[in-house]
Amino acid sequence: MAVEDGIAIDFKEKPLLDEVINGGFFVFNKEIFDYLSNNDDCVLEEDPLRNLIKDNELAVYEHNDFWASVDTPKDLKTVNESWNPNKF
Repeated sequence: MAVEDGIAIDFKEKPLLDEVINGGFFVFNKEIFDYLSNNDDCVLEEDPLRNLIKDNELAVYEHNDFWASVDTPKDLKTVNESWNPNKF
């Protein structure tokens, strides 16, 4: 939803995104520690990942088939009931 001066000026129900979703799974080798600082404020998703990208060291596996967020037992039940492997 786009808002201007407290008034909605545009609304799209669940718009399609052109970007890749980060599924949140990472696999690193021991060299990842070269990119991490010992500071308590070191956040993996900030400088370490940006520096890996800059050094051309961050590979991506793109999964373009069925995907659903499963965060709760209810989500799992819904996905199990709705997923049809013959669709893909």
